[in-house]
Amino acid sequence: MAHVFISYKHNDEAFVNAMVAKLTEAKIDVWKAGDNIDAGEIWRDVIDQKIREAFAVVLAMTPDARTSEYVTYEWAFAMGLGKPIVPIVLSKTDLHPKLEPLQFLNFTVRFAEPWDRLIARLKELEAESLNPP
Repeated sequence: MAHVFISYKHNDEAFVNAMVAKLTEAKIDVWKAGDNIDAGEIWRDVIDQKIREAFAVVLAMTPDARTSEYVTYEWAFAMGLGKPIVPIVLSKTDLHPKLEPLQFLNFTVRFAEPWDRLIARLKELEAESLNPP
């Protein structure tokens, strides 16, 4: 089964872990770095492969993520592969000019996070990946 790849800055891991729990509860397979890369593996190769296998990339954006070369590499690599990118904004930040045309989900207001919209969109993208036009 394909998965959604989560791209994020590691200091946002508490939010990302909560998101993984919500998506998993909604029966969406999720992959994020963190503990999912074994000691001795070439982590860049693993990340590249997981992006290739993903049906979509969720991009958790904050000012730190915006300036992270690794986060930028992940979404740019995914974009180059034609993977759908779903930006979610965790704190006010300007998106990179290549991401500006993409509609984002606003997670900046505590307790008003659009979880249902995120889950619905990911289920749409997963279905599209299984049944391409």
